[in-house]
Amino acid sequence: DKLVIVKDGKVVREGKPQEIYHHPQHAYVAQLIGKANILEGLSFLEKGKYAVYPQDVVVKKDGIAAKVKSVHFGGLYQEVEYVIEDKIIL
Repeated sequence: DKLVIVKDGKVVREGKPQEIYHHPQHAYVAQLIGKANILEGLSFLEKGKYAVYPQDVVVKKDGIAAKVKSVHFGGLYQEVEYVIEDKIIL
């Protein structure tokens, strides 16, 4: 299988679905294929940005300080919205 993602008439990413999901290379692609949070910093996306998907977040006792904003029940999972340095993350 191969996906081709087009934005404004131009191909922005193409490849196998798993490859695109794990290495979107563009913020538009990351947000299109999942609930990605685009954060500033060192990156594999556009310069200075990277994508964090909710399933990649691990809650630990010692880590980044965050405040839980809301929790939404989703059956087998829960969506947690939290705030890090005044930015809302899902």
